[in-house]
Amino acid sequence: MAPNVVTEDVVVPRVNIVALVRGIRQICDKYELKTCIMGHIGDGNIHPNIALDLRNDIERENFLKAKKELFELALDLGGTLSGEHGIGCEKSQFINRAVDLNSIKIMKQIKKLLDPKNILNPGKIFLED
Repeated sequence: MAPNVVTEDVVVPRVNIVALVRGIRQICDKYELKTCIMGHIGDGNIHPNIALDLRNDIERENFLKAKKELFELALDLGGTLSGEHGIGCEKSQFINRAVDLNSIKIMKQIKKLLDPKNILNPGKIFLED
């Protein structure tokens, strides 16, 4: 279908799976992206697999826009950014919407406790402090 396939990972309450799948279809149709949607229905973990050519500037830009809308949709449906793949760098801009500030504070404290010299993945997340 395309030289690249990117798998995303979002989770919503099971009651919102249908709305998420419909939303993913609408987003991918809007940006003319081919997608296969699969997941773990029992826990609401959904994986859109998007086929595209990352060398194509238009497809890559459309993918980035679609991915942002996908994350916003999952959060709007009461979900979260990841069920098993982690938040990581690409989703970090959404962490304040997905995780409450107290939890982020605790994560920062744990990071500082376990990595006081900030040598483990420096500059990847929690850039302030």
